[in-house]
Amino acid sequence: MYLTFIFYFVIFLLCLNKNKNRAIAMSAFVIAMYLGLRYDYMYDYQSYYNYFNEVANVQYEQTSHMEIGWYYINRFFQPIGYFGFVFVTSCIFAAGLYLVWKDLAIFEYLLFAILAFVTTSSFSVISSAQRQMLVTGIFFIAWHFLIQRKITSLKSLFSGRSLLFYLTIFLCSFIHSSSLFLLIVPFIYLIPPKSTIVSIIMAILFLGELIAGDLFFPTVLPYIVDQYGDYDHLLSINRDYDTVSWIGTISYVIQATISILVYRLCNLSKEQKVCVILYFISILLFMSINYAFQIFRLGLYINLSVYISIGIILYSIKDKKIRLGVSVFYLLWCIQNALFIFNVQPGTVEEYKTIFSVM
Repeated sequence: MYLTFIFYFVIFLLCLNKNKNRAIAMSAFVIAMYLGLRYDYMYDYQSYYNYFNEVANVQYEQTSHMEIGWYYINRFFQPIGYFGFVFVTSCIFAAGLYLVWKDLAIFEYLLFAILAFVTTSSFSVISSAQRQMLVTGIFFIAWHFLIQRKITSLKSLFSGRSLLFYLTIFLCSFIHSSSLFLLIVPFIYLIPPKSTIVSIIMAILFLGELIAGDLFFPTVLPYIVDQYGDYDHLLSINRDYDTVSWIGTISYVIQATISILVYRLCNLSKEQKVCVILYFISILLFMSINYAFQIFRLGLYINLSVYISIGIILYSIKDKKIRLGVSVFYLLWCIQNALFIFNVQPGTVEEYKTIFSVM
């Protein structure tokens, strides 16, 4: 576990660098090394390792169920072995992080955008979910090159760059089918700024899930499973507790309220507006963790927007007292998220290990 603390400390020091590009580039490099050299870390690692070995000499139809694109990617990387494969996919993910941070992160709040992001359990989850990590990295890269600052009108949704973005996400669906969710991103650019109607819709969506979520999802998902057996992976109910904790609920209410008010009242650039709305969408997705874990995992694709949006929100609030209060809330929230590391059991898959321990 000490390696994780060293990783956190290095990222902290890098975020203090007075050169934004250097701070982001070096942080992305350290993340690539940290993830690329991991071994048997978190719960999905072993299943992906086994699948990599499984596909070496068999046809797709003979393998355990995963998308066909993932099968051929595993076949392609057979010559460099699984450790090399993990390193490459980690570098792609880190490159995507670098580009999005460079585009959207507010320099004064890099500690929120970078350090707070890597110290969450969600970062550990996506680093273990290798397919989703790869797709997320590709999405970030496509977002930067194909639609960032390119969507200006309804017509631009059908430009060559936009069509290439759609094609990229479509191809990613052959790696992880849930990535089709990311097709919504270009359309968010056309949501009008500071719209009262949009703000009301956001509030209704949040309140609707907050009030009815525990009743609706557990009822509907078993029906889907009964009707469509292939989708039984959608059903994942957390039986340790029936509802979101009071602390979690209050946190969601505060964050949703902040994101709606900042969207409605603050002067955001188009890219900042998109980031804040993605933050709000991630709140809706993360709230489903107790009754539909696979829906929660959709939020991992856009989880980075949460921590970038904190900087955007604080930068956009001009009243010093309000900004101080919001800063304290987010600081306490990020500290709470980071405390998960103290629940890690040494000697289990939750403890970070490197490939050097088995080489």
